[in-house]
Amino acid sequence: MLLAAICDAAQDIARAGKLDDAVFTAFRVVEVEIQERISSRSIGDALLTEAIDGVPPRLELTRPASLPLYLDSEALERTMQANPLLEDHLRQLEERLLQTNVRKSAEEVSELLASEFIEFGSSGRIFDKQQIIASLQMESTVRRSLVDFKTWILAPAVVLVTYRAIRQGAPGEQPIYSLRSSIWRLIDGRWQMVFHQGTPLQER
Repeated sequence: MLLAAICDAAQDIARAGKLDDAVFTAFRVVEVEIQERISSRSIGDALLTEAIDGVPPRLELTRPASLPLYLDSEALERTMQANPLLEDHLRQLEERLLQTNVRKSAEEVSELLASEFIEFGSSGRIFDKQQIIASLQMESTVRRSLVDFKTWILAPAVVLVTYRAIRQGAPGEQPIYSLRSSIWRLIDGRWQMVFHQGTPLQER
């Protein structure tokens, strides 16, 4: 029960990249549990001293923990998925990069891409940050959208997103589809893309 309470309280905070806040939140859950077990309102070091240093100890620490040895596939998938607020934020960032006015703004694109950014384009070419900024300045104006957006937590403050991109052609032309994946990392308090890949997709 205590493990579940800690996870419920801290996991979304940790996934948002606020690791210090997550640790503090987890500590507060444990602190409240100890207060309830020994009927004390002490906090911090005073609480631990009161709980453990008594003779006999007021808090039993030797009880074996009943932790799961493994997670089933559904539980593992839940732990890897970003919370809805973070997923919505990353979707908005991806959609910004599909907008023509943003793509043609070197300043806005630069803010969204990390300095070490690299892209494996659907054309087969590889771009770094400066190359992709220059390439976007010269592209024609087309309407783009995305569907099937999903997110996966790879590590604290690192998220993989996947989706299908749709590029609308001229009137009468069929839209062009591609599978897209990006890796976003929280850097100095803001999310920036560090990797992107596009794979052409033949719709049937």
